[in-house]
Amino acid sequence: MDPMETTSHIIEYRKLIEELAEKRANRRVPNGHPEHASILLETMFKRAEHDVRIYTGALNETVYGRPGLIEALKRFIARPGARLRVLLQDQHDAAWVKSQPMIKALYEKNRRDNVEVAVATGVYATNKAKHFSVMDDCGFRFEHDHSQTQAVANFNEPEIALELASVFDIVFGQAKPIQLTE
Repeated sequence: MDPMETTSHIIEYRKLIEELAEKRANRRVPNGHPEHASILLETMFKRAEHDVRIYTGALNETVYGRPGLIEALKRFIARPGARLRVLLQDQHDAAWVKSQPMIKALYEKNRRDNVEVAVATGVYATNKAKHFSVMDDCGFRFEHDHSQTQAVANFNEPEIALELASVFDIVFGQAKPIQLTE
């Protein structure tokens, strides 16, 4: 693919995502590759009022290491009452988690009191479970194909967002917490 087409496509995709999020439109939008995922998550951090939940494999840097996402995360986590919970499918220790750009940025700003990270157990520690993110109790991103980063997102579909949030809360409660504080 021509790099200009790719850049143009990404600009248009970002514009669409930001417009849908601003309007809290109830419209499902596809997610075709890692940069789409990063744009969606960045927008979730920009628009979330109090809670972001992420269930992912391993905080892939092509998604979670992008500067725009990290800046949006820092602004989100600085808000009063904001909370981020990350559930990892893959088994990692605290040192690995702290070395990831997204988490490392929170350490640089000394903002981690309202951040929790845990490692999944049971079926959520395998590739059988689908990755997803939930913004407050209204927006979500649901990945139906890990290998191709294929997902669908919506910024105003509370029925699905609440269902995903409920599943997340149960699974997170059974997960192995990772200590982020010294």
